[in-house]
Order: sequence, then structure tokens, then C-alpha cells
Amino acid sequence: MSDVPSEERIGADVIEQVGRSLAEYPGCPYRIHECALAKALGLQNGQTLDLLMTAFKAGGQGTRRRTNQVWVSNPAPFQDPVSIDDDSQDNALHLARSTYGSGSSTGYYEEATPDAINVRAKYYSLGLHLDPGGRRAILSFKKQAQIVRAATGTSTRQPDSVNMRRRAQWKAVFSGGTGCSDYIKLDIPQLANDFAEDMGVDLDYHDDEDGELTDACLQEFQRELKRLLHCSYALDGIDDIIKRISPRRLTTSASGTTSASGGGEAEEDDPQDNMEESSDEESSAEGRMSSVGDEARERRPKRMEWGSELIPPATDQGALEGNVDKESALLPKKIFLTGVP
Repeated sequence: MSDVPSEERIGADVIEQVGRSLAEYPGCPYRIHECALAKALGLQNGQTLDLLMTAFKAGGQGTRRRTNQVWVSNPAPFQDPVSIDDDSQDNALHLARSTYGSGSSTGYYEEATPDAINVRAKYYSLGLHLDPGGRRAILSFKKQAQIVRAATGTSTRQPDSVNMRRRAQWKAVFSGGTGCSDYIKLDIPQLANDFAEDMGVDLDYHDDEDGELTDACLQEFQRELKRLLHCSYALDGIDDIIKRISPRRLTTSASGTTSASGGGEAEEDDPQDNMEESSDEESSAEGRMSSVGDEARERRPKRMEWGSELIPPATDQGALEGNVDKESALLPKKIFLTGVP
């Protein structure tokens, strides 16, 4: 691996705490933008997240050069290298990283924005979110991007009048604002009809002539859509991923190292989807479903794409939502590493 100056290294306690939190995370059906994950872990920015992932990937930090050997292994059980960029099989962290978006990287966003879905960035798949057959399931990036654009009024598939209304009101809907009654009345039902089943939400209609979706169904869809917008870094805010990944406050020691302290339908092509990928993830879906021959790997769950299948949420998801007040005091502070802008 490349040399990592000692003042920019991640503390062993942080590696252990974050590693165990990731390994125990129940699962998320959406891809998480690197900036959203950095904030969820209480890190300064995506560059600090890169340092952390580099340590997991290599099994340690430093250099193994014969003339200048300064190598520090990760604490157990994370001392072995983790193939985070190979999503064909599960790993000890239940984490995979892929790159999506067009053009070259433009840096890291300070604040969430719907434009983040259109810019080249790293996305993370977390946890063992399983389908009814016991296989890992996650929404395709193409579908996730389509939902973000539709919800925020930036889709080329929608009339200008619809895009204008959604652009003006979407953020107020998911941030507790006002002046968004049209979005709630018109757009939430339409978005639910278009995408609810892709997101694992049952469509439940009234048994009357109107055949409208029930209030309970619409509320569940709205909560799930907010979660997707958080993961896509279209919307800033606190969700169950933040509370679950970072149960302890992370701090920076005087030496500069980071430490922790106790405390459906086939998808149609969209011109907006012409984005480069650093991996062949979309084309390798069949490979994830096939046997790899190795008996040990056969016992590990395969990853798979899903778009229209009904995937039930993690079994303890409801319990997480009920702990909002109790866990809010445990949210992480930002970490600043010396030498990282």
C-alpha cells in the first residue's frame, strides 16, 4: 500500500470500533454515498473515510519497505486484508465499495445535494440485507438514481410542471418544513405507485371506488424514501444508519491520530443514466448468483441486485426507530486528522 504519514493514521481503537459496528450492522437496501457515510461515522470528510477504508483493505497502516519499515497491523479481528472493492462475495465487514457517476471526481460535498447522485463518487453497500432466499439484496444504483431524480424534480422523464413543483417542495416534506401540501397530496402517492415495490414497500389500497393508497402505506413509503435520500446524500440528517454505526463518540488525540472514547418491471434506459462505473457490478449480477466452487465461500451469502422484488426490511429496523431519543445523545462528533484538508 502507499505510505501513510503517522500523523494521518487512524487510531487502533477507532478501527476496532468502526469495524465491529459495520460487521454488526443489520443491513441497508440502498447504496450509501461516501460523504453520507463519512458523516455517519463522525469523520471530517471523504478523505478521512478513504484512510479508514485503506487500513481495512490492507490490514494495517504504514509501509513495509526494507529500508524504512513502519507497519502497524490493525487490531484483531481486522488484521487481515479485506477485499472491499470485490462485491462478488461477502467479507468480514459485510461492506463493498463501488464507484458510479460521470466524469472525474470533483471533490467532496460539504452539504447534501441532489446533484451528488450525478457526480462520480464512491458508494458503499453495508450489512447483510437478505432477500427471502437468504441472499444479499440491494437496489441497483441505476434505480436508486432514478428515484432520487424523480423525488427531487430533476428527472428528464417528468413534465416540466411536475419537476418545478417537486423542486420547490421536496425538501420541506422531508425536513419538516411548510408549504409542501401539493407534494404530499399529489407527488407522494404518484412516487409510491412508481417506486414503492422497488423499495420493498407493500402497496395497500382502500376498498372503495377511488382505490387510493391507505395513509399507513403512504407514511411507510415516505419514511423509506427519506432513508433513500439520506443514503444518496441528497438530504442531510440523522437516520438509523448514523445511530447504529457510531454508538460511541470519536475524538482526535494530541498526536493527531483518530481515537474513540466510551460514551417489478424492467428498467428503461434514461439519458441521465449514461454514467461510467469503475467496476462491472451491473454486468456481474449473474456471477454473484453462481457457485464459486470453494466450499468455504459457498457458505457465505451472495450479493445480488434487486429492483422490483419485495424485500422485507431488517428484522430489528422497527426497534431502531424507537430508540431515536435515547440514542441521539450518542451521536459522533467530527474527527479532524492532522494533514488532511
